[in-house]
Amino acid sequence: MNNQFKIVFSIFFIVFSITSCKVKKTNDTEIKLKNKSSEELIDLMMQSKLNAKFINSKGSVELTFQDEKNSLRTNIRIQKDSALWISLSKATLPVLTTIVSNDSVKFLNKLKKEYFLDNFASINEILNTEIDYELLQDFFLGEPIAFDAEEDYIVKIDDDSYLISSEKSRKIEKLLKKGKIKEEPFLYRCWIEPMNYKCKRVVINLVSQNTELEVNYSKWETIDGYVFPMIAKLKLSTPKDTVLLDMDYSKVDVLESISMPFNIPDSYGQFQFEEVGE
Repeated sequence: MNNQFKIVFSIFFIVFSITSCKVKKTNDTEIKLKNKSSEELIDLMMQSKLNAKFINSKGSVELTFQDEKNSLRTNIRIQKDSALWISLSKATLPVLTTIVSNDSVKFLNKLKKEYFLDNFASINEILNTEIDYELLQDFFLGEPIAFDAEEDYIVKIDDDSYLISSEKSRKIEKLLKKGKIKEEPFLYRCWIEPMNYKCKRVVINLVSQNTELEVNYSKWETIDGYVFPMIAKLKLSTPKDTVLLDMDYSKVDVLESISMPFNIPDSYGQFQFEEVGE
């Protein structure tokens, strides 16, 4: 398994080892785009970020990997910049509960009656990569993943959107460093919707590895004054396989507080995470 695949495999391992307010759809009004500098566009993007502290979402998730498709119901609770709580079920059967924080990962596999408790440092060592909590939070909040506001970007108008691109990113370099790749050429592109300045698509190409990570957000709705994509899709394409992760939210709530229950039954055994080989 190449190092770039391990990076995104880390995301899927965390997710699968692991929003009552009035909702209205945003209008798809055609507007004429004006040229903007990268500084101006980034400032507008930062203003459009979802700044609520507690978010609760429900919906369905579909994972396709090695020609096998799995469909699950999901409940995701977020305490922004602190923790993610994810519960997965098949029909009415509980499958998994996980909590991911800035430095730790915990999950209960309710089918196999196993639990896992560890920190990111240990997982990074096993996977030979660098897992980033912020990367997961960006995806579940509908934000541009791995976007670094301090980088130098080129801006142009493309596909009725603003396209902001760069051939470098400290965030991506951080993910690659554990894979011992110092000069990996890559291209970061992010398409910005011009009405609310939210990201609608991100494509990251790891050129020498012929690997591409693509994220798409759509079906925008306004929830408690925040614009949120009710559909989020992630696609990882490598020379060996294509992995698809599709989120379809049925409800998103902005709350004043949130609970993240996690109790290990006495009958559960400890999950042994096998090291990923080269």
